[in-house]
Amino acid sequence: MRLSKDIKKILKPNDITKKLIMTLGNPFRSDDSIGIYIGNKIKSKNNYLVLNVYNVPENYIDEAISYRPNIFIIIDAANFNGKVGEIKILDRNLIPETSLSTHTISPKLIAEIIENETQCDTYFIGIQICSIEYGNNINREVIKNADLLVNYINKFL
Repeated sequence: MRLSKDIKKILKPNDITKKLIMTLGNPFRSDDSIGIYIGNKIKSKNNYLVLNVYNVPENYIDEAISYRPNIFIIIDAANFNGKVGEIKILDRNLIPETSLSTHTISPKLIAEIIENETQCDTYFIGIQICSIEYGNNINREVIKNADLLVNYINKFL
């Protein structure tokens, strides 16, 4: 699997754009922890700030706003009925206002708060899960494709 041109375009740095990457996940729910896995493998540097927020993104709102990003990217496990491990940009209109996931507050609501304060553009990158059953094993295809994303980001840092 390859990363789409759209995902590469969003992630590719330039000298004037500050990018905030927020990774989400629950470490006790199998593939749902893939955001945490990614967040642990990429580091804040240059014009990137990476916040690995686990399942409490609301605790990082002030830090996100203080950074004043031009682009805000949320990376999370998702179930969009794709191939296991598939990575895609999610339509924000399909993300519920209320939390139906393992997060206490909907990522869409977090994005709206940060957008209102910073006027940034927001993108949701989802990685198709296989399972969010209790456990700490992440599916091999999910990890393999997450590593493609990590390697793409890290080559710029």
